[in-house]
Amino acid sequence: MKLREAFSKWWRGLSAVVQAMLVVCAAPLVIGLIATVIRWAPNWLASTHGLNASQRAEEVGRVRTALLAVLAGALAATRRHLHGPHVLR
Repeated sequence: MKLREAFSKWWRGLSAVVQAMLVVCAAPLVIGLIATVIRWAPNWLASTHGLNASQRAEEVGRVRTALLAVLAGALAATRRHLHGPHVLR
């Protein structure tokens, strides 16, 4: 919790203009990461040597699904670490 408290204190200490600039600058980075994971990384990671076009497309799709699952799991773990477990009431 100390990291979260330190970040919160740092973030509140910034002016609204600086906060807005950080958010605006972070957006292209996030979009670039998503584009890399969805568009290009599966082609780099998929083992397609000796496969026909249909098999190659299936393999790239499987790798894409695995990458998205890893990203979703990392996001969920980060959220749980920062905010605690979610309890339905």
